[in-house]
Amino acid sequence: MTMHWETLPSGEFLERAQWRPLGDHRYSALRVRLLFVRSNGKVSRLGPVVEEHDVEPGDTITLRRKRERIVTRTESISEAIRVASRSRFLDSLSAKIAAELGAKGLGFSGKLQTETLTRSEYELTSEVEKTLTSTASHSIEETEGREHELVLDGLAGGRRQAQLRRRYWPRHWDVYAHSYDYLELSYRRGWFWRQVRETMKRIDGQRLGWPLIALTFYEPQPDVVVRYEPVANELESPEAFEVRALTKPMPAASPPRQDSLEVAAQVAFPVSPAEKAVATDREQRRRAAAIGFASGPRRRGRVGSRKTDGTAPARSARRPARHRKTVKRSARRRAPARKKARQARRGP
Repeated sequence: MTMHWETLPSGEFLERAQWRPLGDHRYSALRVRLLFVRSNGKVSRLGPVVEEHDVEPGDTITLRRKRERIVTRTESISEAIRVASRSRFLDSLSAKIAAELGAKGLGFSGKLQTETLTRSEYELTSEVEKTLTSTASHSIEETEGREHELVLDGLAGGRRQAQLRRRYWPRHWDVYAHSYDYLELSYRRGWFWRQVRETMKRIDGQRLGWPLIALTFYEPQPDVVVRYEPVANELESPEAFEVRALTKPMPAASPPRQDSLEVAAQVAFPVSPAEKAVATDREQRRRAAAIGFASGPRRRGRVGSRKTDGTAPARSARRPARHRKTVKRSARRRAPARKKARQARRGP
């Protein structure tokens, strides 16, 4: 069993357009964490017949088949769940939270004690089932230059039929709405950030534990198997999804740490040029650290060396401005002495 986390919506609220306007210069942001509990089934099933061959008694047939590569469309499945979640309960949850916080004073920070939505308002079975109706759970692609052999043997006593089938293993996904963060603030031109903070109402890490959906699909194995007898419990539609209501309670899990919504608010609602520059620089450093790039200054190679591509600026152009001014001032001081030396060499 593995646990996978996703966030709704997928944006980071760094742009003001991603915040929900509430009127009277007030905005809100809601971030919901989805928990995907993935597990593998223990019993495989055989799918429909891929090929059939009649084998005579005593005969041996050798088949050569190209090896195949399996592509499971996990991203399409996740996207279908995200779309259904947004349309099903994200907007209604945000509206319910805003209504609950309407009775709280400015500066509120805590948890809500009342249930925000009922199960009938957030359950996703029908929405996801409609979305995945026209989607296949996997695709099968042939590889180039790779083959494997199958040997079909005939037994004495009569002809028998060899069937080539593909084996499928079940994959189970249980999806929960784990928790959410919410931030509400007012913003006007000319305000300082301390004034914006005084208008905030926030909820950090409010636990939900909603069971959203139970999903099962089947992943094929790349090589086919040979069967001579009838197959029990055949998987008739291996590309289809099995969608049902989830009744199991959410397991204990700790979500990954994320920046608070206030960090994103400082980028989306800058109150001065200086604060805007600081917020932008902080966000760039955070992204660079997340992808593993060093934030130190780049080293420049010498002009004409192998470290440059021949387009480096001249040596004087690469000197600091203060150093260039010092060089010019020293040159002006030496100019009269050089002129007298040239006149002395010329003679009277």
